Amino acid sequence: MVKINRINTYRPIYFKNAATKKTKKRPSKENTSATMGLVDFETFRKTAMCNYVDQIGTNSARFKDEKYNLKNNLKVSIAKIPIYDDGVIEGKMLITPKKMEVDPLKLRILARMMNVAANNNFQDKNFVIIYSTETNIVAIFSSEKANTIQCFKNLTEFLKNPILKESTLKYAKDAEKEDLNDMKCGGQMAEDYLLNKNRSTTIEDVDKIGLDDIKKLYSELFANSQADIAICAATNFSDENSILNILSGIPLFMPFEEQYFTRPTKPLVENKTFNGEIVDRPCYSKYFILENDSKFKNELMGLILHDYYIKIMQRDFSDKSTQFDANYITDETTSIIRFDAWNKDYQGDLDEFKQNVNMGIEKLINEKMDESMLSKIKKDRKYRIIKDFTSGFTRMNKALSRYKDTDGSLKSQLEILDSITPQDVQAMAKRNLSGYYVEANN
Repeated sequence: MVKINRINTYRPIYFKNAATKKTKKRPSKENTSATMGLVDFETFRKTAMCNYVDQIGTNSARFKDEKYNLKNNLKVSIAKIPIYDDGVIEGKMLITPKKMEVDPLKLRILARMMNVAANNNFQDKNFVIIYSTETNIVAIFSSEKANTIQCFKNLTEFLKNPILKESTLKYAKDAEKEDLNDMKCGGQMAEDYLLNKNRSTTIEDVDKIGLDDIKKLYSELFANSQADIAICAATNFSDENSILNILSGIPLFMPFEEQYFTRPTKPLVENKTFNGEIVDRPCYSKYFILENDSKFKNELMGLILHDYYIKIMQRDFSDKSTQFDANYITDETTSIIRFDAWNKDYQGDLDEFKQNVNMGIEKLINEKMDESMLSKIKKDRKYRIIKDFTSGFTRMNKALSRYKDTDGSLKSQLEILDSITPQDVQAMAKRNLSGYYVEANN
């Protein structure tokens, strides 16, 4: 499944450099991956990943995971991937409150406190990061060779006693207040609006939360939540029974209920503008909601539009001080494409940036893509599809997804990519980029 920025979609667009106190544009995963140099696919096929795909074929039945339901109601999925290093483990766990109303602010503060405590508690050879979405606590962890059993012991013991104390509460509240300042960015306000994120929290709300509030939330969390965990390891991994026994020691969750959702498109009904309060770093962004009806072809064409916009702007604008970017964002129910323009020295005129972005969008709508450019973009996307299909991160996300997988086998995904024509891409642009939009001035 070719997904970008699936979990933390509501990120601040800017971050502060602690050393210089200057604010720079935040690099993002989708930005880094989408704008890297095009990959020669024939060269890439010589790598271990493609050799592995060639050996086992492209039937998705070969990618099945082993699933277990433990006595504490924890649902476990284990995938064995030949390209993984021997002894390396990666995992992702979701704790989802079901029978209790949870304040998203308290959930975020709890997750921040747990993250600090976990990193202090886990051994150096283990990695763990804990954060929250609006509705989940998420733990991502990995272990180096010969340390996997200890990793799961640490995780289990930590969940029994996450070491919640005043010092970590202060850190979590300070971090939350800093994030509230980032909400003044127009781009952040626009994404929150598009993804239906409620960001009405104030600094006063943060100050009101005490340690007893967080401890009470955690004491009620397990009995009122369901939990599942996805694990990826090498094919010669043989410690399943030991790990399952260790994970059975986590406190009792409520019974796990399989529940799948659809992906309804949420169309805009009006144009909307968000003006940020950060006046010293002008940046213009324009957002459109894309078709998202579970059809893999629509998603691929959205990503191709993303790539094509960047190529057009690099081709047609000689002023290298003006920077252009595009980002494809999805949170399972809404797919968004964002077009950006700004000056690398944080100078320039917002009206000029807006004019340049609109000019690029007009080219996407009115100009049929050159066959050779589409061919180059397809080669790059083909690499990404294969990489994504065989990656542990994607396997874990699929195992934990509340949405049914409709993407099909690797073979069918590559066939769909090959079938896309310049006419398809232009028609997608006309349908999706000619209607209502959201814009942000920072």
